[in-house]
Amino acid sequence: MKHILVIGAGLAGLACARMMAQAGRSVTVLEARARVGGRVWSRPLANTPDIAELGGGWFSHEHINLRQLLQQAAVEELPSTWPAHWQWHVAGQQHAGAWPAALGGQSISEGLDFLVADARAYAAGHSYNAAGVPLVGISLADYVRRRAVPPATADALLGLWAVSGGADPATGDMGDLLHLVANHGAEGFLRTLAYRAKGGLTAVAEFLAAQHGLTLHTNKTVTHLSQDGAGIKATTADGQQWAADAAVVAVPLNVLHTISFQPALPAPTQAAVAQGHCGTAWKLLLRLRGVPLHSIALGRGVGLSLLWAYEQVGDAVLAVGFGWGKEPLPVADMARWQAAVHHFWPTAELCGVDGHDWIHDPYAQGTWLSIPAAAPWLVDAERWQPHGRLYFAGADISPIATGWFEGAIISGQQAAAAVLQTAVPR
Repeated sequence: MKHILVIGAGLAGLACARMMAQAGRSVTVLEARARVGGRVWSRPLANTPDIAELGGGWFSHEHINLRQLLQQAAVEELPSTWPAHWQWHVAGQQHAGAWPAALGGQSISEGLDFLVADARAYAAGHSYNAAGVPLVGISLADYVRRRAVPPATADALLGLWAVSGGADPATGDMGDLLHLVANHGAEGFLRTLAYRAKGGLTAVAEFLAAQHGLTLHTNKTVTHLSQDGAGIKATTADGQQWAADAAVVAVPLNVLHTISFQPALPAPTQAAVAQGHCGTAWKLLLRLRGVPLHSIALGRGVGLSLLWAYEQVGDAVLAVGFGWGKEPLPVADMARWQAAVHHFWPTAELCGVDGHDWIHDPYAQGTWLSIPAAAPWLVDAERWQPHGRLYFAGADISPIATGWFEGAIISGQQAAAAVLQTAVPR
């Protein structure tokens, strides 16, 4: 195949396009936004020169493909510092220390030993734990109820869930949390946030987009894709048509329903597109005074269930806050976020807030992947196999590092490899 269309200029689409361009193919990338990166978006924090990662911002030591791209783009890795000051809010009370002694155990791993045991069973391929509680297709809320988790411990779990679940505890599947704990321990929600990119990850997207042989068109929203024996044709919202030998669709899972396909996608893929994922995480960047650097707060919050002060910015600290909600993210509601901060740190002063509403962003329609408990099959690999001249890529459907930017890169590269191996003369 000589000329390839790539729909979407997030990390999956750009990694795919770069690999095909390097192999000598002519590649055209169509991106709906005015910028590259997709759910990567680094820009100055509101009213400051400090960089905010409004999308995903952290990565793990095992995310080797992303780390290699950082090296190639000459972007420095910034290692995270383990929290020195811990604050919990459980059962309506504040507790200082790495784990509330009132919950039993001396650490998160000891206090959540039941979760660690279930995570190991899940990793071993078991669908139920020793007590017969499902480990597949079960929400956090149902797991807590059926596992008879004490209310205070359930409150503590919400802090972990805010990062690993990224959805309403009543709808998101436990699988990601169990996978995380199985591979990284009960503190895995922090261990996977091991590095940031100095200056932001958008630099990686821009580096990929600069590949020779790759032509990028922004502000081009694809609304229709049709294919026949001669090739594939994309139609954008402005009525323009783009012909190619094949296309790689690398848009978020929750956006696929906005594209019409002719012929229709296979029934299993259609079912996944209709279902969509339930990622409704809130992520905020907050400038705080009166909070020590490297402080973390977790538990049952008021809008936010995890706060982590990770960087010094002048006389304040920059903290990230995680929660969830389906309503539009009220970034400018300072009173609301001051209350959320005071819930954990009563003497803290909120100096500024920034964030982006990914849930109602038409080109994302959700945050990072959260599989619905009712649809654990959502990203099964067989649902996302090539369909004629059409290929799929993205963090949401990656078979490895699903939901992470590492997964986006891997998925994009796998799609490129599949296109390049197709026995059609160049």
